[in-house]
Parts: sequence; structure tokens; C-alpha cells
Amino acid sequence: MSHAYARALVALVLVSVFSVVALAVAVPGNSAAGPNPLVVSGTVYDSAGNEVEGIPVTVNMKDGETVVTTKSESSDESGGYSLLFSVGEWEVGYTIQVIGTGPSPPQAVNSTIAPDAFFVTIDLHFSYEIPEFGSAAGVLLAGGAVGFIAVAMLVRKPK
Repeated sequence: MSHAYARALVALVLVSVFSVVALAVAVPGNSAAGPNPLVVSGTVYDSAGNEVEGIPVTVNMKDGETVVTTKSESSDESGGYSLLFSVGEWEVGYTIQVIGTGPSPPQAVNSTIAPDAFFVTIDLHFSYEIPEFGSAAGVLLAGGAVGFIAVAMLVRKPK
């Protein structure tokens, strides 16, 4: 291979690589932006697993700790909610935080990462504030433990 031919080949390769890099920098990709509107929907359940009507639901689109977009509505007669986020109101990778505000306990919160999709389902489940006492079995267990401790203290003989 001649020296002139080798230099021409190296120059051609360098121009090609430079062109690809220049295009990659000059034409930004839109991979992070939400490619389409996103529907965030779900169902609100009480601690017994029943669907709950009339619970105010707030959906926050968060970029890190910064809330970018907030939308709200109340759950319908079947406990469902559905909110539409337009292109520009969300991006793939944002945190979708759903907050339901109820009478007792005061809040149910659930979150996920925004997918590259048209919709995402995030259900809310209200639970008891003190799970150990949230059912009849929990109350019986706690009452039995208190009774056992009381009997043990009464039976214990002083020295």
C-alpha cells in the first residue's frame, strides 16, 4: 500500500468518525422525554380490601425531589381514579407519586418510576396506623400478652 493511499484512508476514517460525533451532538435525542401522553390510573382500597369511593387522590410527577406536575381527582364509585399527563408534563424515569387522603388513616402513598408506556396502574391501599392492633387477632394477642404479664407479676413472690 502506498503512503499516499494510507494517508487518504486515514483521512477518510477521521472525517467519518468526526461526522458521526458531530451529528450525535448536534441532534439531541428525545429518549428521556415522555414520548406520548401518560395515563396514571388505579384503585383505592380500604384496610379490608374494599374499593373506596370519594377519596381525594393526588398524583405528583417528580424529578428527584422536585415536583414537576401535580394533578388531582377523587376516586369514583368503584374506587377508581384516572389522570392524564400530556407530553411535556412527564418524562421517562420521573417518580410517579400517588397520595390518597382519607379519614383514617390519613394517607396512603404509593410510587413507581415512569415507564416508556401509554399507561401505568398504581393502586392505593389504606392500612391501619398500628398494624398489630388492626384486627381481632391482633387485639386478642395484645390483650393476652398484657394479661400474661399481669398474672406473672401477681404470682411472683417477693424475696
